[in-house]
Amino acid sequence: MDRRESPKRKPPKQPFPGADSGEWKRATARQAALCTLHQLDPSTPGLMLSVAFRLPCETDVDALRTSVLRLLLRYPVLRSVFRRGESGWEVYIPSRNSVPGNGHWSVETFSPTAPESEVTEALRRFCRVVPSLDSGALFRAHLVTGAGGVFLAVAIHHCVVDLWSTGLLASLLGLFYEEETGGEPAPFPLSRPQDGQARERARRGRERSLPYWTALYADPTPPLRLTSPPFPGSTPADSPTLAREAVHLPIDLGPERTSALAAAAKAHHTTRHTLLFAAQALAAARVTGAERLPLTMPQHRRSASTMTVVDFVSSNYVLPLDLRGATPAEIIRAVGGRIREARAHQWVDFDELALHHRADVAHLPEPELSLVVYERTPGAPDSTAGVLLGTGALRSGPLTLTPVFGLPSVGPLPIVTALAEHGGRLVGRLEFDPLRCAPHTAERLREELIEAVDDLIGPPQATIRRARAAATPRTGAAPATATPVEALTQRVAETWAQTLSLPTVGPDDDFYTLGGHSLLAATLARALSVEFGVDVRPGDVTNHPSVREQARFIAGCLSAPGTRNGPAPASEAIRPIPRRPLHTFASDASLSSETGDAR
Repeated sequence: MDRRESPKRKPPKQPFPGADSGEWKRATARQAALCTLHQLDPSTPGLMLSVAFRLPCETDVDALRTSVLRLLLRYPVLRSVFRRGESGWEVYIPSRNSVPGNGHWSVETFSPTAPESEVTEALRRFCRVVPSLDSGALFRAHLVTGAGGVFLAVAIHHCVVDLWSTGLLASLLGLFYEEETGGEPAPFPLSRPQDGQARERARRGRERSLPYWTALYADPTPPLRLTSPPFPGSTPADSPTLAREAVHLPIDLGPERTSALAAAAKAHHTTRHTLLFAAQALAAARVTGAERLPLTMPQHRRSASTMTVVDFVSSNYVLPLDLRGATPAEIIRAVGGRIREARAHQWVDFDELALHHRADVAHLPEPELSLVVYERTPGAPDSTAGVLLGTGALRSGPLTLTPVFGLPSVGPLPIVTALAEHGGRLVGRLEFDPLRCAPHTAERLREELIEAVDDLIGPPQATIRRARAAATPRTGAAPATATPVEALTQRVAETWAQTLSLPTVGPDDDFYTLGGHSLLAATLARALSVEFGVDVRPGDVTNHPSVREQARFIAGCLSAPGTRNGPAPASEAIRPIPRRPLHTFASDASLSSETGDAR
């Protein structure tokens, strides 16, 4: 979204026919946070929930199109558009007469002899396009025929629905298709309306939840610092924004570990999710050297009245965890207790705390590292969890949808571990944003996660391996006096080799000669920033293209803390912004100069 299109300066666009008959309403706190992230960096992985399927060749295309449009008619939230108003983000639901049309449905035809790789590439590009919040269709379906098959891609902006809702939409798509083809679909489970008792429970829950979160965040929790803050986008105004592709590191815990996890959860009187969450926390502690750290826990926040509602109901809670326990039993008990407390006080949304209760919450940590464990969603097909990660096939009514690829990213956090049980084993991936996390950091986090799982499913009273101290000097450990360039050159070369996946790099090797480009420049800048604890920008990589020159630049930064060897050029493609919590941007009436011309 262009800052110049502020409602103060220019009337809002008419996004759809007939859209001027309703009212703009205040967006929820979670929607506001995601809209702000979109405005800061529209190419963030995970802003779009996108997946592509291969359908049987005999699929009735007309019935499929009608079924998709019925989803839009049934759930007005799928037609949402957003704008930044004078008091914050606002949402508008266009009228039903905006369906069909307006980019919600599109068709593309390939030659029957076209290679399937061309079709796959077209589907990937469709799934990567990030529409404008105020004038684009935030729910889109794209049918592709040719190359010997029928393919369907669906892309939904994350500010419209949560992951839970995607399974419900898949189920309803199959039911509608069965009706359109003359069948008798099974009834779809409806949520019970909220009665007076439920509303009273919610009111009392909110009253006791705010004091809990206020006390929890009274003391600051040191950030993980595994990633950098969001980057302002740099896509030209006349070009479509394409989401960056998250990097996936596969995880397969195997049948033995999966079985051992279930047994350990039973022995500790807890859940498998709690054990995995504790393992993720222990892995982060070993990578960072911290024993008290924040970890993000997604919570669906569904009740009987919202169990089958298609909307954005879930929230990400950042939980401060204390990992000073000496045994698996102590760590699991501490992590499990914090999770139980958080779930008992989920009546207040985390983003609501950030936007509307800043006076009560002193030190709110920023979401950075999360764990998502897919379980069965009531009302959704049983195979939904595996399909979202690209495994198995989704069967909804008479439709069989085989994923061409799963979700490119499960959410807009910089690092997420996503797991689902498939064939008796927990499989998934650790995914990370390559512009916000160094590859070797993510790789080490994955290795430590698997090792932490093995530690926690072992003997309950065994001595746990302590948090590994951070390598020196990463942050603040460098001497205040000038660092000899010769002593840094080897470390810079090692960082280059790790980031560029090369066996060795010499002191006079050139970044572009080694195959460097703008994306790698951003990744390498992040890796050097983490390694040396200085602010290295993508422009610094291109302006100092050899290892030796970069070592001199870093030596200058270390010898004069808080300064740089000259500012990054104005034409630099991507500029890091100061580390400022996302929710402080969302509460602004308009983005400050820190965001530049972010779209």
